Amino acid sequence: MNPLLKGQTTKHRLHLLKVYVSHIQKFKQPTFLPQIGEIIKLITIELISAFSNSNFKIRALSEEVLLEISTMMNELNALPQFFQIVMVGLAGKVTTTQASTIKCMVFLMRKNREKLSGDSFQDFILKVTNINLLFLRDPRAPKELLRAIFKFVKTSISLL
Repeated sequence: MNPLLKGQTTKHRLHLLKVYVSHIQKFKQPTFLPQIGEIIKLITIELISAFSNSNFKIRALSEEVLLEISTMMNELNALPQFFQIVMVGLAGKVTTTQASTIKCMVFLMRKNREKLSGDSFQDFILKVTNINLLFLRDPRAPKELLRAIFKFVKTSISLL
């Protein structure tokens, strides 16, 4: 799967990722959760990069695959782990990746609104908010990143 991660995200690659996710669903059992998590880590990196693509079809396909993954992880009672996997994108060196990650988290939080509760979700919000505060301290932070952070704050407040 490593060669898949090199290059630009295209509709064909996203369709391939969607097929991977549908095949992973066949092994949707708690005993396979570590292996599923490893594959999802690779897939999520690609999906985050496609999340802010200017092509609407690529963006919509990325959202669709992310929703499939979040539904599957919810059925495995592993939705907090999936949010942790997505959160890794904040460590990216490029600000567009960081902004895409935040937008992706906002999208997933809105779509999984009724499933997000408890201490694990509040801990997640706290971690991401602390990371966002670091981004806000940077005087050279681009507007795209700042807009994504404010969307995250607004969504977090409405969910809490």
